[in-house]
Amino acid sequence: MTQRARRHVGGGGLSRSDGINPYCLWREVLTCESLAELVELYIARIEEKNDAGKKRQRLVFPRYHQRDVVRKLLADVAHHGPEPQVPDPALR
Repeated sequence: MTQRARRHVGGGGLSRSDGINPYCLWREVLTCESLAELVELYIARIEEKNDAGKKRQRLVFPRYHQRDVVRKLLADVAHHGPEPQVPDPALR
């Protein structure tokens, strides 16, 4: 959840007692850009066979926190590059 969403929920009373945050759902997950990103990058169609050998397809969606971590990792790599930042021993 973004800081903006946390502030809004903390001060606006939009959180529910069951832990569901409708603000986060409508403002961050169900936007056109977010849904397009989900379809393009994250939602997977899995084909499985049951015990009788009959094929079955199902969709697998990421959890919010999993998607949030992937976004943060991609942003970090874009900013710092793929190589780990190892301090120069000569600077110690």
